[in-house]
Amino acid sequence: MKMGFMVYRFILMLFLLPQALLAEPFDAHKVPPPALESFYKAFHTIHPKGHIQKVTSLRGESIDHVFKISVLDGRPHTYFVRFLNRKNKDLNHEKIKITQAMAGIWQGPDVIIYADDFKSFITDFIQGRHLSPDDLKDPVLFKNFVDKLKQSHEYLKTIDQDFFLTYCMGQRTLCRLSEIEDRSIILPNIEKASKILTRLKDNQEPARQVVHNDVRPENIVLDEKGVPHLIDWAEVTIGNIFDDLGAFAEFFDLSPLSEESLIKQYFNKDASSDNLALLKIHRWANGLHRAAFKFRKYLDVTGDDKPTSWKDALSSDNQDLKKAASRLKSYLEKVDKVDFKRSLEKAGFSIHI
Repeated sequence: MKMGFMVYRFILMLFLLPQALLAEPFDAHKVPPPALESFYKAFHTIHPKGHIQKVTSLRGESIDHVFKISVLDGRPHTYFVRFLNRKNKDLNHEKIKITQAMAGIWQGPDVIIYADDFKSFITDFIQGRHLSPDDLKDPVLFKNFVDKLKQSHEYLKTIDQDFFLTYCMGQRTLCRLSEIEDRSIILPNIEKASKILTRLKDNQEPARQVVHNDVRPENIVLDEKGVPHLIDWAEVTIGNIFDDLGAFAEFFDLSPLSEESLIKQYFNKDASSDNLALLKIHRWANGLHRAAFKFRKYLDVTGDDKPTSWKDALSSDNQDLKKAASRLKSYLEKVDKVDFKRSLEKAGFSIHI
């Protein structure tokens, strides 16, 4: 009875705190009450006398709800809390276990506590900044990151795949493009791009396994000692190791020479033309996915001035939408480039485009 009263008190406290202290309070319409209750029970275990000062929503593509919370308990503390938006308890447990295991490989963030029903878990907040392309000019840091990524993949090979969805980059990108077409926007080169992405989706062996699925600067923290930490392991799915390698190459704008270094260090041998070709194709798919995601995002917030054609999007008065359309166009046009066609041939993609 006492514990039930304390849980109730903390839930009530959150919604009664002044709005000035809460940047974005937990949205009970998005976060189910049982998940909120399990979080507060875990939170009370860590800070029985503490109170939440600030809650900030970390928006992205995740179907989970992720927040950064600032707590005052004699001194300030900062944590991340993730509400797992899945009904499969076993899958939620596996994702928490992976996050715990990766804390050892990447030296953080540690899982502080998780709810008994696995509906939420709390991790450390790593003080530092996001890794930048300029940071990777340091060959020691570059090698450190690649070695840790490979070590992570080696661990993920041991995971029972039965718990996880197959959602490789080819499939994810096809979904994003389909969402745009559902809004009556006919994209250029869509048939050619779809054929390549379908081949990526269907051609996962032998590199098919559980992967991070979201390797980008926002998910890599360089701590105050200069150690890189790849975070956000709750998004793992079954994909292809080249999905992660391609994302790294794309979002850190690796040069052709750095691409060769990446393949050489990851596979511990000279970069083969086949592996380099696969890297370039998966890199393109990652870039296309990001461009399609942003275009759809801006398309959905344009209101009454929403474009009804691809041409209208490219000439929109909304500069964010116009920029997103231009970037998406550059990725779709790449399928006609000679160098990209050579990569398709070297990778054995016998696609008539």
